[in-house]
Amino acid sequence: MAEPATKEDLQQLRAETKEDLRQFKDELKDEWKADLKRMGESLLNFMQESFARIDQRFDEMGARYDAQSARLDRHGALLQTGSRWSNRMNEWAEKVDAGLEKRDRQIAELFDRIRKLEGKPQDPIL
Repeated sequence: MAEPATKEDLQQLRAETKEDLRQFKDELKDEWKADLKRMGESLLNFMQESFARIDQRFDEMGARYDAQSARLDRHGALLQTGSRWSNRMNEWAEKVDAGLEKRDRQIAELFDRIRKLEGKPQDPIL
């Protein structure tokens, strides 16, 4: 049979157990710190990669919006040019119409004068 433990043996065992627990606690603390550091680095890398992808997507969107803006600017310029041309053509047509009306009146007046001079009755066709 085993001999019963003495008080000194129990104290010795208690001191050894305390020391073992302290070492285990220190090891766990070191491992916990290392794990926490790895998790922090991993999270940082993930966030940097995510933000890089987001920046890339925004750059792509910006490029598309720039192309769209340039296209709309060209359309606007063409529309404005066409509008100006149409306005000028309308003004020209109005001047031509006014000139033709004046000429038609003058021709009609000349026909009237010729008829009066020749003494012919007014032509019903004209």
